Amino acid sequence: MDSYWEKAFYLLNKFESQGYSAYIVGGAVRDYHLKRTVHDFDIVTNASPNEIKTLFPKAVQPSKRFPTHIIRWQSIYFEVSPFRLGAKTLQDDLFHRDFTINAIAMDKNQNIIDPLNGISDIDMKIIQASDPIARFKEDPLRMLRGFRFVSELNFTMEEHTLKHVLEQLPALNALPVERIQLEIEKLLKGHWHAAALSCLFFYTIPQFFPQTLQTEVFFLSRSLNMHSLKTTNEKWAAFLWLLYGRKAREKAASWKFSKKDKKNIITMLWFSENYLSRIPWRKHLVYQTGKKLALQIERVHQWIYCYENEDNFILICQLYGSLPITNRKELKLTGKDIIKAFPHIEKEKIGVILGCLEKEVVIGNLNNQFTELVTFVKEKLTNER
Repeated sequence: MDSYWEKAFYLLNKFESQGYSAYIVGGAVRDYHLKRTVHDFDIVTNASPNEIKTLFPKAVQPSKRFPTHIIRWQSIYFEVSPFRLGAKTLQDDLFHRDFTINAIAMDKNQNIIDPLNGISDIDMKIIQASDPIARFKEDPLRMLRGFRFVSELNFTMEEHTLKHVLEQLPALNALPVERIQLEIEKLLKGHWHAAALSCLFFYTIPQFFPQTLQTEVFFLSRSLNMHSLKTTNEKWAAFLWLLYGRKAREKAASWKFSKKDKKNIITMLWFSENYLSRIPWRKHLVYQTGKKLALQIERVHQWIYCYENEDNFILICQLYGSLPITNRKELKLTGKDIIKAFPHIEKEKIGVILGCLEKEVVIGNLNNQFTELVTFVKEKLTNER
């Protein structure tokens, strides 16, 4: 075991030295059995929230709604929670976890506690809930989380569990958009996301999302494999296209993206919506988007329209590398310079003129030299009179 595990066991000993029991639970134990690298640890204890805070005064409780505390211990962050509501023992706690593969614990001596045979389910690569009716009623998001594990682990949903997922899908409608979005994002990042997406669409699960996210028709005339897409925003653009097709830009506003991410995703979708074949990359277009976003736009476009053209990526890089300027700040003439040279100019014209200067410099009609730029502005203002 690596140093992360050693520090986790040290933390368990810290609890036990103060008279409490504590265990590593959930995904860390599951991934340990799968021989996957573990850097995220969930710990449960019979200590109360107040007792956790007393033991670790610097512990942070992210939400007052949940008793989970974040503890920084020897430069590693651990999520520490009391036994689940109503649970008085570790076994009670494990019985209330979402799936058997996560209902496994490990004590300080590396002993495995597995009352629901989660290890066996891991070995058989199946996802099942011991009491799906109760578990999904406690938190309907667990149904979506099951498909996220399909994506992350390449497991299959057990038949009885899947049956109850399909029966309780309407409960997804009442969930906050943010929670659904977080699970979808994790699903999209998983290596086997194509299998998980196939399940989502085959069982029409997005039709049970909150009403603002719903769609009646899916747009699935292509592979669901997104490995050619390199960033999370690219995968979101692709997923929204699968959901909404040419309405994806409009529907993106219903999801809770940051302002920056939303702008980038909508830009990618705009290009795919407006260019049905090759995007006509030119210097000014690459200048407007920037190299990073241009490459993202191109990857999404090729994914949506099912083609591969490495020359387009080379062209984008060449065009960007040949730009005389890469942003407005590199212009040798500023807004202040324009006001100084033409004190009677209307202020609302300054931004328009700077935009014209940018374009003319980028496409090679003007040199980025102060006197040449001033002359251009003077001629432009004269012609507008």
